[in-house]
Amino acid sequence: MATTTLQPLTSELRRIRLRIDKLLEYPSVMPVVQRLTGRVRRLPIDMYETQEHVVIKATIAGLRPEDVDVCVTGNVLVIKTESKERTDIKGMGSIKRERFCGPFERCVTLPTTVHVHKAQAMLRNSELVLRFPKADKKPVHIKVQTARQLKAH
Repeated sequence: MATTTLQPLTSELRRIRLRIDKLLEYPSVMPVVQRLTGRVRRLPIDMYETQEHVVIKATIAGLRPEDVDVCVTGNVLVIKTESKERTDIKGMGSIKRERFCGPFERCVTLPTTVHVHKAQAMLRNSELVLRFPKADKKPVHIKVQTARQLKAH
């Protein structure tokens, strides 16, 4: 019976939490929140797979290839970048500032085993495209040897 009386309160708290989250993501509030909390913005991506590749796309406008760090550890992909505050508008009266400046990061688990050393990363028209060739899923047979045979090698 206690759960039925708490249910309206719980759903109202969820609604409040969603409203606060939306407020914190609002472009004019986000830079302040990030400075206070050290929060890193999540880089949105699209990920799909073809017969031969896993492909990840992310929009990172205004950045150069050397501004983007792509790293794979095991089957986890990490993309890090940071957009700098524009210096060409300093001293001007800002009317509206909606573009986010600061760090972006995205960690994602790759859906299958890939050949990381054969991966391609390309930045074109503000879009980062990562292509990972899929690894063969054929069974690999390992020859069993005695300790004496292994020492001989």
